Amino acid sequence: MESSSVKNIFNRLDGRCGLFVLLVLLPFFSLSVGCGGDGFDRVPFSGTVSVDGGVNRNGWMRGSSATAGTGSPNVTAVIENGKFAFPAERGPVPGSYNFEVTVTVPGKERESVGEVPAGVTESNETYITLQKTLVVPEGGGDGVVVEVTSADVVEN
Repeated sequence: MESSSVKNIFNRLDGRCGLFVLLVLLPFFSLSVGCGGDGFDRVPFSGTVSVDGGVNRNGWMRGSSATAGTGSPNVTAVIENGKFAFPAERGPVPGSYNFEVTVTVPGKERESVGEVPAGVTESNETYITLQKTLVVPEGGGDGVVVEVTSADVVEN
């Protein structure tokens, strides 16, 4: 009996009610479908960092588009035991990025490095910042090797 009542209600709907549904409810549905993304076609990007051939460093990487005006997102990842990972939802978009790689230098006096990103545990070790330009390929990359040397050190 209930199903026929519901059927009768739908049968009585005229064009005005359909227009109401279209104009009022559809925009709310459209907004909810678009939630969750930031509009960038981000890709996963992960690998290892070595400094002058040394591995197992801790720190972080910050990347920004190497081409001004592209609107590409800035990205940050933690480096732990020489490994970094940008998951797809927080990763870069394909293209050229300037990465600032900040890593620990065991056995040296500590200097200020400014703001430490979330997820990084500050230690008493010294940090150095190096810069490297990398190309993020279409589809991202796994097993990327970032080799930086003392020639890549950024002057503070």
